[in-house]
Amino acid sequence: MRRVKPVIRSIALAGMAIIGSWGATAAASEDAFVVLSVTGGGAPFVAGDMVGGGSDVRIEDGVTMTVLDASGRLFQMTGPCRCRLPEAMAAKDGDASALTSPQTRGFTFEDNLWNAALPKLQELAEDPPADAPAQTRGSPALPARQPDLWAMAVDSSGNRCVRRGDVFLWRRKTSAAARIDLRTQSARETGLTWPAGQDKMRLPSQFVIDGESLMLQVDAEPRRLIVHVLPDTIKETEWGEILIWMAARDCRRQAQFLVDGLNDGSLFPDRGRKPGLSEL
Repeated sequence: MRRVKPVIRSIALAGMAIIGSWGATAAASEDAFVVLSVTGGGAPFVAGDMVGGGSDVRIEDGVTMTVLDASGRLFQMTGPCRCRLPEAMAAKDGDASALTSPQTRGFTFEDNLWNAALPKLQELAEDPPADAPAQTRGSPALPARQPDLWAMAVDSSGNRCVRRGDVFLWRRKTSAAARIDLRTQSARETGLTWPAGQDKMRLPSQFVIDGESLMLQVDAEPRRLIVHVLPDTIKETEWGEILIWMAARDCRRQAQFLVDGLNDGSLFPDRGRKPGLSEL
């Protein structure tokens, strides 16, 4: 993935004018795809660009490009191909009532997931989190990378997106046991032990409250985590919608983890990567 500063540019490609804009408004992007990742050299786009629905895109041998539209559809173009993207689809939450539930805290048409997610996805493309893989940052990979998409890393404060059901905290350093104190507005527990040699620890369910702050202390290190629970309106296999939701909630590390999984094929181990356009 090549990192670039925000730009506004026009690209003439295969006879079609395609506008790419880091400052694109959500309204202008409803009929376009955002480029999530590009591997290989010589690609006509970089991560963060917008590509119009229905566009013809020439992808050279050795290049793979992954794109996402506002409805959560994911497509991957693998070279060599002259791939035609389908028409982009609008966000699912065009009907304000579709996503109105206690879990989603009442998103409306004016304040929807895609509007919030798009600039975050573009920021992520320009400036990946500190533990992004080496191939996206040009530096050696850090050890003990987050083991799965849904782990709640405790090495920093910030937003954390979790799925429904059991939730696990995750730490890099496991050589020694740690004392854990937990507090929300409605619950408090102190003196829990995180055993040595274990990188994951189940978070008691009373501390998993959508949209609320979790005050966490690991030994002497305090953390403030904002917990976001995957709403019932999104299935755990709907990767595109999960990515939009994670980006809208500013769960940057997990959104990058998901983009990497889409890009390197680890989310789809049984799907061979063949030249052409494929829906993920």
